[in-house]
Amino acid sequence: MSRIIDKLEAKDWIQTDAKEGDNRYRLLSLTRAGRRSLPVLAQIADQNDSAYFDCLSVKEKVVLRELLIKLAEHNRIHDVPTE
Repeated sequence: MSRIIDKLEAKDWIQTDAKEGDNRYRLLSLTRAGRRSLPVLAQIADQNDSAYFDCLSVKEKVVLRELLIKLAEHNRIHDVPTE
């Protein structure tokens, strides 16, 4: 995770603030450049999703989503957006 954060920081898309006395904790925030890049990155992510999931029917996508939610609940993963 820290390598990804370092790359985003090197591109000036985020800034990080460390918690005093705890190097494991870093507060991340978008920079102006990061906010400007976000719509382009969201579009690329949408295109990747389409390329990956377009082989599934609407019904299969619904089933997949339900199964992933069930797995997340079973494994007590609550901080992952499912909507």
